[in-house]
Amino acid sequence: MRLDPDDRCMRMASRQRGLVTLCQARAAGISRRGLQWRLKSRRWRKILPGVYAVTEAGDPWLQSLEAARLWTGDAVIMGLTAARLWGL
Repeated sequence: MRLDPDDRCMRMASRQRGLVTLCQARAAGISRRGLQWRLKSRRWRKILPGVYAVTEAGDPWLQSLEAARLWTGDAVIMGLTAARLWGL
């Protein structure tokens, strides 16, 4: 069964705390106009440049960390943030 672009984005988002990147959305088949429509209709929300929330995440703090990771590419979480993430 072939998935439509929204379903593909939702699958990606389910592994990324409700987020997709612009590149992922475009690869899934979302056009520039389609992206603008999703933002304008508030189905999607811009979190950072090129990073969009397509679903609500359970923990906004964890979603913000994931957004930062997606925005920067390969990133490292350090210091107090890493300690909190590991429950220290």
